[in-house]
Amino acid sequence: SSVLEKFDGQYGLIDTGLYEGTKDCIERIYDKGRKKVAYVHRMNHGLDDRDYRYKGYLDSVKNEPIIISGHTNNEELSKNVVEAYEKYHFDALFCRDDNLAITSLFALERKMIKIPQDVSVVGVDGTKNGREINPTLASLRIDRASIVSTFFDQVEKLKKGETPESVVLKSEFMDGESLS
Repeated sequence: SSVLEKFDGQYGLIDTGLYEGTKDCIERIYDKGRKKVAYVHRMNHGLDDRDYRYKGYLDSVKNEPIIISGHTNNEELSKNVVEAYEKYHFDALFCRDDNLAITSLFALERKMIKIPQDVSVVGVDGTKNGREINPTLASLRIDRASIVSTFFDQVEKLKKGETPESVVLKSEFMDGESLS
């Protein structure tokens, strides 16, 4: 049994809203008329069904899942994204974080694939870098301030001998020019 299974519910769980937020992002992508959504997984990690972003993608994608993984650096990521595009002809990318999205976006543009005309790109984190590129990056923003304050609220309850309740936070979609 995992550490989370041992403590789940006993001390309260803080759900960041990434699962529902990911599902919302995928639905927004389909609402823009996209048909084939691929998922870019993080570097140096295997796929894990407990990862809220990955699970949200799997549970909401309407096409056969297209998973881009196995990269250990930006050069490999760029190569994997372009090869997956050439093989699957996806028209949207949902990337596990903004840095992956930015690297993927630039890799596709270097191959003369237009963003967002040919491929829409969405990231997660709502970083400043995503707002400063052209086209600006659509992204799912995690409310980090709420996560931290909720955590400290939970600790205070534990100190008082109270049992903290589980909390579900919301993530926020940030529109960007990379999704149309």
